[in-house]
Amino acid sequence: MTGIARRALLGLITGTVAAPAAVLGQPAPPRIALVVPTLPHADVVGPEPQARPVRYFLQSLADLGWVDGRTIVIERHTLEGHTERAPELFAELIRRKVQLLVVVSNGLVATARRATAIVPIVMLAADPVGDGLVASLARPGGNVTGTDTLPSPEFSQKWLELLKDAAPKASRVAVLTGPRAPNPKLVERQMAEVERAASSLRLQLRWLEIPSVELAAERLATLTAQRPDALLAINSATLAIARSKIIAFAAQHRLPTVGAFGTFAEDGGLLAYGNDTRDTWRRMASYVDRILKGARPADLPVEQPTRLELIVNLKTANTLGLTLPQSLLLRADRVIQ
Repeated sequence: MTGIARRALLGLITGTVAAPAAVLGQPAPPRIALVVPTLPHADVVGPEPQARPVRYFLQSLADLGWVDGRTIVIERHTLEGHTERAPELFAELIRRKVQLLVVVSNGLVATARRATAIVPIVMLAADPVGDGLVASLARPGGNVTGTDTLPSPEFSQKWLELLKDAAPKASRVAVLTGPRAPNPKLVERQMAEVERAASSLRLQLRWLEIPSVELAAERLATLTAQRPDALLAINSATLAIARSKIIAFAAQHRLPTVGAFGTFAEDGGLLAYGNDTRDTWRRMASYVDRILKGARPADLPVEQPTRLELIVNLKTANTLGLTLPQSLLLRADRVIQ
């Protein structure tokens, strides 16, 4: 790697406070790296980053005694969608002897595994067994463990049921997926589950791949001619990052929308049903804590979602002219007025 390339690569490091030099008899604090695929650079910087998951992660570590810049050094890296740069980034982190990697998305976890079989990797990934990232949930083996973000097949049924409850006249649902190229088997599995759920609910589906955040608005515009009645954004990091464009499109075309992440409803979508983001990142911090205290990743079972939340945006319902059934509101963990 040239000097210029190395400086550009290290320029991805964001929001890290330099730790004080170790004093005599006091070891330097451990250095870890958080690597995410698509978040904007501006969202991961500073002591209170704009990206809620990063903020939750830092706070959860601090609650466990790992304070960035004091008892630990946390490098924050974002590839901003340029995942082709990941091999170079991980190689550089390994050369600089980062002691633990926290890696988001299946593709990046696979790249990190190719870069090292020694440095512990705490992952946030979907169906890691099916994607070959770990041997099993109970005994992952190797140097990788963490959290499985993929909901059970019942989620597909639940997403569509919620849409039908909110908009009973809907019959054509546009279903958004993230890019298929990095994880085709994972996307195909989710598609098959949604198709089965749609069949039982007698819904027609209109599939649309969103290959990148940058192309989201352009791809969404192609849905107009298909005249969907509602919209579902399934489990995908790309869709989570592109949510503002998805929500804007849904508002423009008056489409009831359900997303797999709480931020869809918090930011203006009608419904969100999925993993509790705060709880997910609290558990990620717990893995970091245990490994830094001596636990082996191979011995730490991969955890699946345990806390689920339904969020209903009543303000959006009113804007869409929808009267939501009381049964739906009573089931909600949160109702945004």
